Amino acid sequence: MVAEKKIKYTKTSQVMAFVTLEDLTGSVEVIVFPKAYAAAAANLEEDEKVLIRGRVSVEEEADAKLICESVTPFAQIPHRLWIRFATPEDYLAHAEALKKIIEDHGGRDQVVLYIEEPRSRKVLPPGQGVRADDALLDVLAAEVGRENVTLQ
Repeated sequence: MVAEKKIKYTKTSQVMAFVTLEDLTGSVEVIVFPKAYAAAAANLEEDEKVLIRGRVSVEEEADAKLICESVTPFAQIPHRLWIRFATPEDYLAHAEALKKIIEDHGGRDQVVLYIEEPRSRKVLPPGQGVRADDALLDVLAAEVGRENVTLQ
């Protein structure tokens, strides 16, 4: 989560930022140079949840810093939807309804089918992704039971 943002200007009057990110384990300073800042400024507001990719800059006698290469809001990160079945027969009993549900709720969130006995899983290809929203979770809960649907 973005805890703090300080705007700075380069010698050529371009905007850059020093951002402090916090999570449950601590905080890190992120340097966002002008090119990256121009692409991500709207997502770098305080209290925004973001995923920042970059490289680490380590200097002696100073804390490590992250040099930002890209920023992705959490809302845009694909989720993984797990649907659990007790047995292959249990899966087969729901297969047709499940296929229709997936078609009706197409999106970019990944679907993983998990069969407890024998412990196996199948990750559906991107073309069979879903839009994992409350409506889909409700439909799946009605079909296979809320305890068998997990969104990560």
